[in-house]
Amino acid sequence: MDILCLQETYSSDPAVQDRLDMQLQAKTSIWTHYCGVVSLNPAIQLDDAYVSNNGRLIICTVSHANHLFRPFRLMNIYAPATYHARYDFYADLLQLPFFQSLLLNLSTHSFNFPSEAPDIIVGDFNYNLRHFPAAIIQDGLQNPSFIRNLHLNYHHLSDPSLIVPDALEDSFTSPHLDSNDPSNMPSATRAQWLWHAMLQHHYRECSHRLQPDPPIPTFHGAGYRSTIDYMYVAPSLTNFVHTSTVDFIAPQWTDHAMLSIHLRMRLNNHGRGLWRVSPRLADNSFFVNQLYKRLDDFHRDLVSNPFPASPQVLWDDIKSLTRSLAQKIGRKQAEWRRRQLRQLQSKRNRILRAYKSTAILNNRLPTIEKAISALQQEMVEHQQALRSGLRWREKGETSAGFLKALSTHRELQRALPTLKDPSTGTSFASQTEKEQAVHSFYSRLYTPTTVNQRDIQFFTNMIPASHRLSDDSHESLCTPFTLDDILDGLSRSPTQSSPGIDGLPYQILRLLFKHPSTASIGIRVFNDALLHGTFPASWSQTSLVLLPKKGDLSFLKNWRPISLINTTDAMTFTRLLNSRLMSHLTDKISIQQMGFMPDRFIAEQGLILQCMQTVATRNKLTPIALLLDQEKAYDRIHFSYLQAMMDAFNIPKTLITAITNLFSATQIQPNVNRILVAPLPQLRGLRQGDPLSPLLFNIAFDPFLRAIHNDSRISGFSFPPDPISGSHPPVIKVLAYADDTLVTLNNPSE
Repeated sequence: MDILCLQETYSSDPAVQDRLDMQLQAKTSIWTHYCGVVSLNPAIQLDDAYVSNNGRLIICTVSHANHLFRPFRLMNIYAPATYHARYDFYADLLQLPFFQSLLLNLSTHSFNFPSEAPDIIVGDFNYNLRHFPAAIIQDGLQNPSFIRNLHLNYHHLSDPSLIVPDALEDSFTSPHLDSNDPSNMPSATRAQWLWHAMLQHHYRECSHRLQPDPPIPTFHGAGYRSTIDYMYVAPSLTNFVHTSTVDFIAPQWTDHAMLSIHLRMRLNNHGRGLWRVSPRLADNSFFVNQLYKRLDDFHRDLVSNPFPASPQVLWDDIKSLTRSLAQKIGRKQAEWRRRQLRQLQSKRNRILRAYKSTAILNNRLPTIEKAISALQQEMVEHQQALRSGLRWREKGETSAGFLKALSTHRELQRALPTLKDPSTGTSFASQTEKEQAVHSFYSRLYTPTTVNQRDIQFFTNMIPASHRLSDDSHESLCTPFTLDDILDGLSRSPTQSSPGIDGLPYQILRLLFKHPSTASIGIRVFNDALLHGTFPASWSQTSLVLLPKKGDLSFLKNWRPISLINTTDAMTFTRLLNSRLMSHLTDKISIQQMGFMPDRFIAEQGLILQCMQTVATRNKLTPIALLLDQEKAYDRIHFSYLQAMMDAFNIPKTLITAITNLFSATQIQPNVNRILVAPLPQLRGLRQGDPLSPLLFNIAFDPFLRAIHNDSRISGFSFPPDPISGSHPPVIKVLAYADDTLVTLNNPSE
C-alpha cells in the first residue's frame, strides 16, 4: 500500500497526528480534524492543494520523487451524516472553481476536464448511490432547469427530531429523493443530485465497479449495513486501474470496510527490476524438502557421469536449479496469512451478495468476521515483531553494510532523470539514450589510464618494514576453508542484504551448505578460489545500482555506483577474506585512517578537530584545515597499483592473485530505471558493496596518508604541552575517514 486515506480521524491535535504518523510509519501526511491522507511510500510526496475550514475535505497533489508517473490530484472527503448538513456540504463543494467548470459541462454535454480538478475522489460520502437512479439523472440533464446557479445560504430544518442517524437513512430519506423530480427540489437538496450527476458524468466508480453486483456494504452497525464509501477515478487514470477490493476490517478498529484500488502507474520505459527469492522460503518445509530431493537427484546423476564438469560449473548448475525451484514454488506459496485473509474476504462478499435477509446475514457473518479480525490482528503483531527486531552493531564490515542499507532502504534505485553530457551539454531523455549514456560513462570510468611505475614505487616505499605482515602469518591466511568457516561467514551475513542477478539470498545459500553432497562441491569451489584464483562464471557478474549523491543529478558523476554482486556465495567468499586479512592488518593500517577499521570511530577525529579549533581560537592561531575528497575514489583504483600495495604489506602472493583475478574479471550490467543494459568489463576500480572493498581501499590509500605524515614540509598542528607532565601530544598532520581527508597546514605555502 502506498497511500492511505482516512475519515473520522478526529486528529486535530498535533500530538495525535504525530502518534498516528509514527504508528503508520508515514513518510508524508496531511491531517485535519476529520480526514487524513498518508503516504507510506518514501518516494511518493503529498503536497497540500486545498483543505476546507471544516476539516471534511483534503485535496492534495501526489507526485513521485523519480517521476515514475505524472503528478495527480487526490481528494479525500468525509460528508456529514445528517442529510441537511450533507446537502450543504455538497453545495459548498460545488462552489469550487473546477467543479463549477464540470457543472458547466453537464449543461453543454461536454467532457472537458480542468487540470485543477481532482483525478481521484475517495471517502465516506454518507449516501448510497442507488438513491440517485441513473435514469433520473439522464432525464434531468436534458432539462435546462435542472442545472442553475447554487447559493450557499439555505433554509435549514431546525427541528432536532428531524435529524436522523445515517444508519436509518435508507428508510427515511430515500423515498424523499427517489419520488421527486430533482428540478423541483429545494436548492440544497438539488445540490446533492448535481454532485452525484457530476461524478457520474466525469468520473468512474472503481471500488465497486470491478466487483460483481450488488455493491458490497462498506458500513456495518448493530444489525444493519449500507454502501456509503466510494472511490471515483477521472478518465485520465481509468486505464491504470488494475484491481479493486472491499475488505472487512475488525470491528474493534472501525465500523467501515477498507476500499482499495491498485493503479499500475509505471511508465513504459521502466523495467521490472531484478527478481529475488524470498528469504522466507528457507523456513518453508515444503520448499526445503523439494530442494533437497532435487539436489539428491542431481548428485545421483552426477555419479553416473564419467566426465563430470568442473566444480565451478557444477556449482553454477546447482544454483540455477535452486533458483528455478524457488521461482516455481515461490509463486504458489504466497504468505499464508494474506492468502487466507483473501479467501475469507471473498467468502464474506459472496454471502453478502447471495443473501438479503438481515437475519441470515447476522447468523452467517459473525464467524467469518471474527476469523478475519483475528488474522488482521495477528498480521499486525507479526509486522511489529519484525520491526522491533531491527538493530545495529558497529563492527568493521557490518557497519559498511549498515550504511549501504541506510542508503538503499525502501527507495532502493532512484530513477534517472534526463542526463546531460558535461562536455557538450547534450541531453539524453529517452530510455535508450540514457542506457547508452550510462554504458559510455562507465566504460570510460572503468578503463585504466597509464600508471607511472616510479610513482608506484614511491608509495610502496612509504610502508615501513614494521608494518609488513610477517611470513609466519601466511600459513593462517592461506589455510583452506572448512565447512565451519563457510557457515560462520554465512552466519555473519546481513539478513536484509540485496542479492545480485541470481536473486539468491544468504538464507537459501545456507540451505545448500547444509546438504552434504552439495556442501562438498561448495567447499571445493571456495578453496579453488582461495588457492588458485579460479571462480565460477557467476562470480564475475555484477549489477550496478546507481544511488544519488549531492549535486546536479543530470550528471552521472553525482550518482554513486553500488555493486550487487551476482551471488551471495561470492560475497561470502570476500567476507571470509576480509575477516582473515583484517585480523592481521588492524595494527598495520595507519592510525590516521578511521574508516571501516575495527575499534576505530569517526567520533574520535571529530573530538580531535574540535580540540584543534578550541586551541586555535584561544591562542589566536591561524592554521588551515584543507579538506580533500578523491573523485570516484573507489572507481579509479588501478589493479597494478593495488597489487603493488598489497605486496608492500607482504600479503601472500596466493591471496593477491585470488583478489586480483576476482576483481579484474568483473562484468558489470548497469541498472538504468530497473532495466539491465549490456555488460561492460570493469578494468579498474573496486566494487562498492563488496565486503572486501573497504579494506582494499584502505590498503591502496594508506601510503598517501603516510606520505603526508612523513613530509617534513608539512608542519601540522601542534597542541600545547601537558601542564602537569610537560609532554607534547602528537602533532596532527592528517585525519582520514575512507577517502575523505583533512590535512592541517600552518600557512598557504605548505
